[in-house]
Amino acid sequence: MKTRFTVLDIKAALAEIRANLLHHYVLNIYDIDAKTYLLKLRKCASKHVLLFESGTRVHPTEMEWPKNTAPSGFSMKLRKHLKGKRLINASQLGFDRIIDLQFGTSACLDEYHLIIELYDRGNIILCDQDYTILNLLRARTDKATDERFAVRETYPVAQAQPLKEPYLSVEELQENVKPSQVQGNKKKNKNFTIAKQLNSSLGYGTDVIEHFLIEQGLDVATASVVQDPDEILECLQSCYDFLNSNKTNFQGYISTKTADNVLQYVDYQPFLFHQSQSDSTIELERFSLAVDKFYGEIQSQKAEQKMVQAEKAAMKKLENVKLDHMKRLESLKLAQADNVRKAQLIEMNLELVDSALNQVRSALASQIGWEEIEEFLEEGQDEGDPVSIAIRELKLKTNQIVMMLSEPDYDDSDSSSEDEDAFYDSKRAAADKESKTIDASKKALKSAEKKTNESLKNIQTVRQVTKVRKQMWFEKFFWFISSENYLVIAGKDAQQNETIVKKYLKNGDVYVHADIHGASSCIVKNIDPSKPVSPVTLHEVGHAAVCHSAAWNAKCPKRRRRGEYLTTGSFMIRGKKNYLPPSQLVLGFGFLFKLDDASVARHAGERRIKGQANEVEEDDISDLVEIKEENETEPKLEGESDGESDGSDEKSEALQFPDTKIDIKYNVEEEVEEIVNVGKGAGKREKTKEEKKGRAKPAWQLEHEQQRAEKDKFRKKRGKAGKEKKMKQKYGDQDEEDRAAMMEFLGSAGAKKQSKKFQRAEKRELKKGGGARGQKKGPKEKKANTFERANEELPPPEVLPEDPDCKAEMVIEQMKEDADEEEITKMLEEEGFVDDDDISMLDQLTGKPTEEDLVHYAVPVVAPLSSLRDYKYHIKFVPGTGKKGKSAKQAVSIFCGKKEARQVEIDLMRAVKDEDMTHNMPGKLKLAGQQVQMYKKKH
Repeated sequence: MKTRFTVLDIKAALAEIRANLLHHYVLNIYDIDAKTYLLKLRKCASKHVLLFESGTRVHPTEMEWPKNTAPSGFSMKLRKHLKGKRLINASQLGFDRIIDLQFGTSACLDEYHLIIELYDRGNIILCDQDYTILNLLRARTDKATDERFAVRETYPVAQAQPLKEPYLSVEELQENVKPSQVQGNKKKNKNFTIAKQLNSSLGYGTDVIEHFLIEQGLDVATASVVQDPDEILECLQSCYDFLNSNKTNFQGYISTKTADNVLQYVDYQPFLFHQSQSDSTIELERFSLAVDKFYGEIQSQKAEQKMVQAEKAAMKKLENVKLDHMKRLESLKLAQADNVRKAQLIEMNLELVDSALNQVRSALASQIGWEEIEEFLEEGQDEGDPVSIAIRELKLKTNQIVMMLSEPDYDDSDSSSEDEDAFYDSKRAAADKESKTIDASKKALKSAEKKTNESLKNIQTVRQVTKVRKQMWFEKFFWFISSENYLVIAGKDAQQNETIVKKYLKNGDVYVHADIHGASSCIVKNIDPSKPVSPVTLHEVGHAAVCHSAAWNAKCPKRRRRGEYLTTGSFMIRGKKNYLPPSQLVLGFGFLFKLDDASVARHAGERRIKGQANEVEEDDISDLVEIKEENETEPKLEGESDGESDGSDEKSEALQFPDTKIDIKYNVEEEVEEIVNVGKGAGKREKTKEEKKGRAKPAWQLEHEQQRAEKDKFRKKRGKAGKEKKMKQKYGDQDEEDRAAMMEFLGSAGAKKQSKKFQRAEKRELKKGGGARGQKKGPKEKKANTFERANEELPPPEVLPEDPDCKAEMVIEQMKEDADEEEITKMLEEEGFVDDDDISMLDQLTGKPTEEDLVHYAVPVVAPLSSLRDYKYHIKFVPGTGKKGKSAKQAVSIFCGKKEARQVEIDLMRAVKDEDMTHNMPGKLKLAGQQVQMYKKKH
């Protein structure tokens, strides 16, 4: 099995690093172990991770390697000098297996070199621009050159060996490669071929030399400098040309073999050699993918060995419990049999036992000393007395004697019949103890087996699921997929709110926000921008916006007064609000599964839209929404006609655009001077005549007046109720027309309104006339200009309104902004910036996997419960006092206990990390529903 990079591998890895990682900034550095480190790089939206292991490998990686919880001292040193620096160059020192990564430039006085040695025991060395060693992984002294590698020493860059030129003549070849070293006994020298001998003298690499030897038609095992000198010289020239070429595009190949029905990786190479074509190989697009997969498999094999050891330890612990249980039962059974045997022997030798007891008792009663009794016993044994012979030992200190009957101890305080009864009692006690021990041991064994099986399941789960998935672009936000397959994203903080509005809000998308402090900005990514987002999805998004706010933890909405200054993540709202139905603080937790390409077609249309805009009749949606015609002061969309059209055109036009105004029947609000002003082209409208004259009020004043009006609406003045009662009794027979006619006749209404209209008309005529030159502005005009400046948050419209008061400066300013935006977009495209808002992968995610599906990994989802109804695994949760991690683990346990759960799905759900399951949960929570009650009953 291959263990480290060759010269060709270094060439391929450096070509890929130069193509993809140059001019990337270092975000952070992590250490996997004492020899392996990760370098996290970023340039605009392009993110990469460079992995380097001392003495082994250097390559970009796409796997999520386990990092140490606390960085090592060497990692901290690398962070101090390299964090924030740009990767300028990646090169090889000479032809040695040494890589030099340059960060920063000498012109900015921040140049550093990270030198990675891939030979022998390897080393990682950090140097400054003069190659003075600042820190290194392993201090050493080169025995051959007596060069010392330590801090403050200079790294010997000049000693790097160049690529050696091939031998040009047969004499030179035979001089450097002696025939005796490769000929002789074939079995003895089968591992010491001509390729290895040439590699030791030239360093081209054994695989490369063998490849070109086969290309020359030579047998690697039998080739000789004596028989095939010309072919070998041509082979060396080909090797030199190949290694000295400027090839930059390398694919990845992994050689495999099957042993005991298990696929094992043997080798990886950036080029398919002739000697590997007969083997089973895996072809990959890039060399780094092959190295990543190869060492990832080795890592999984190491993890599997640890799992096997843990599995053996768990099984051994269970076996020890069983063995201890068997020993205890065996000892109890032996005690019973021993007591029964003693009782039976006493029954058969009653006279002998009674005689022995009587002799000892009479001697003790005569106050004969213990030593004299033992002397009498010895004399009786010499004389052949059967009683004395049966007594083997006297234990007068413990009031016992040992007889020859069964070699146990007997209590001489009772008669032999009493001894017999005592042994039977002991036998019964041992039997009772045995039955109790069996009952207790069954429970203990059952508990031990359960714990062992659970640990084995966890071990098998970690061992089976070894491939780490790459996170999708929207997983860094709050996100979910609606029941109609719309992707919804929301910001976790003010910075993310700013990001999703400025970067991800496109034409046709919908912006949703909750009128609660701390609520997230939600965006619905429209599948078809030419059609509006359905009310079902809008309701789900509004539900999510309410739950991801301060209301979840505070249990009550809070409002704060909004001023004119907008902080990061805040957006000015003007115009008419489109209210959604009220929502409860209820969310759901479930799992989506990534389908294999062969299983995607089976789930086509799984989350279809409940009703298309061109198929839904007005009668069908009249219970949900009422589409209102836009008035003259509302914004006009591109392509909208100013002329009048018939009702059918207005209806189709209203259904076509996503900015349709929706009026919920049971929640009709007064018109508010607020509209959404986020994203390019969203929320733009023409100024009203009052706004152009400087009469528009600032946003904070409008909101303050609205709040005050809402409070006054429900507040009754003192005596007003009685007055209203009297007026109702007096004028109850009048309708609205009679009342208006009476008020007009009395002159109590309409006169003031007419005077106000007359005053407005007069001021309008004065303003059109322009007034006298040099006339001073009045206080009202100054105040109007102040309000006009306060409302400059609104961007200028994209199209010049048809208004004679509109100035040409607005058009010039808009053209400058468009030119700047196009220039920035072009620059980002040249640098490789690509929008990462692709939503095509949504069809590969399913919440209802079937028995025939092949699934790769599980993705946890937190979403409104209505969008998770069709999921195979989902559960409801509400605000509570429980911790997120504990609740997520309990939810997974409930999912795994379902009868319809497949083993592969259980393994994938258990393999998800706790932080991945909880990072979208809004706060402390409590699981609810029938599933939780059934789970608590079982446990």
